[in-house]
Amino acid sequence: MMNKKRIIGLMLAALAVGFVQAQAVRSRTSSPVVVAQDTLKGVMGKYFKVRTIRQDGKLHRDTISTLYDETVGLLDYARADSAAHFYSDPSYYRFFMPLYYNDPIDGKSKITWTPSRQAGRVPLADKDYVPGGVLADDAAVSDEVNGSLMNAYVNAPQGLTMMEDYLNSTRSYSDNLRKENKAKTKAPIVRLVKRPGSSIYRTAGIEAHKPNWWDFTGSASFQATQIYLTDNWYQGGESNISALATLQLSANYNDKEKLQWENLLDVKAGFTTTPSDLYHDYLFSTNQLRLYSKLGLQAYKNWYYTASLEFKTQIFNGYTANTEPLLTSFLAPADLTMGLGMDYKKKTKTYTFSILFAPITYTVRYVGNSRVDETYYGLDEGKKWKHDFGLQFQPTLDWKIASNINLNTRFNYLTSYHWVRVEWETTLDFSINKWLSTKFYVVPRFDDSSTPLVGDSYMQLKELLSFGLSYTW
Repeated sequence: MMNKKRIIGLMLAALAVGFVQAQAVRSRTSSPVVVAQDTLKGVMGKYFKVRTIRQDGKLHRDTISTLYDETVGLLDYARADSAAHFYSDPSYYRFFMPLYYNDPIDGKSKITWTPSRQAGRVPLADKDYVPGGVLADDAAVSDEVNGSLMNAYVNAPQGLTMMEDYLNSTRSYSDNLRKENKAKTKAPIVRLVKRPGSSIYRTAGIEAHKPNWWDFTGSASFQATQIYLTDNWYQGGESNISALATLQLSANYNDKEKLQWENLLDVKAGFTTTPSDLYHDYLFSTNQLRLYSKLGLQAYKNWYYTASLEFKTQIFNGYTANTEPLLTSFLAPADLTMGLGMDYKKKTKTYTFSILFAPITYTVRYVGNSRVDETYYGLDEGKKWKHDFGLQFQPTLDWKIASNINLNTRFNYLTSYHWVRVEWETTLDFSINKWLSTKFYVVPRFDDSSTPLVGDSYMQLKELLSFGLSYTW
């Protein structure tokens, strides 16, 4: 009996010791120890992570949310035996303070390198002499340059103000770089510096000029037609002379980045002699002075925030055949249009296209000559000014159809919601050579802001076909 009790006691003691040891082992191994960590592929990888952990002596793969892993999941790392000393030793505080520390860089990336003469340098002949007396090969030069740059990166990073990626993303400008005639100089680039002991200098074969964002162009033409008939010409008619002169000057600014500013002066004057007119020896059939300016700030790709201004009047007095009253004169009428809106621009090697839409447009008409009937141009009797607000829509196209054929067209729709002015001006230019050309000019027009001169139709049309001198620069 006594032996049985002793045996049972020993067995219970062994079980107790085993239980305590097992608990001790379990306490050391039950805390999850993260072995590896990965993320799911695709969209799920943004929200979940896959962990491989060792628990109870075995490896387990578990899927947890990213939010859990970054908050509560940190406790798992803290309970792991491998990380316990991080929390008990205050020396590891920097692991848990999300700051940038200088010690890692200062301790691991200190540069002790200094420039020195590298192997591989080859003495040059006198004809290739440059300051320093030697010229390193490409590899040696690259090593020295990279070492110097690394020294600056580590020891003086505060002096760096621009990244290489920024330089690669900027635009390059080559339109102001031209090569000189080879007959002028054939000096190699290594001879462009002063040779020690010599006063001889050589000039480069390339000239670089300060960028000029202005572009100035112009064109002028003069066409004339002469017809002579005797009084007894069997078909009738009368002798006359007609002529048309045009001048266009443009000054356009483009900084190749955000800002564009277009400016245009357009002058046209054409007359025809009228032997049978009782009041006038000649009449002006074309009579226009137009100033146009458009300032654009790039909004997105080909779209620009735009402010436009247009001024139109005539230069000479205008009359109707066989009538004495003055119909038009300088500044009578004069139209000023100012608009704010968006402009779409597209430019290629063969054409330039633009669509201007200005929902906020201010127009003013002025009649400054008392001999001109202001009521004909929509003004109240005795008034000189008329103001309106409306909108403007203006597409333009300049298309080089062939090397000697150019089409320029402008459609202008302007309304104050009480009246509408529509004008479609088209010029087709056939160049024979640099000095001779044929022009076809047509302008259909609708304007119900003015009283019709003849009849009750607001439609008008002007067409002209001419041949003569022209020059473009």
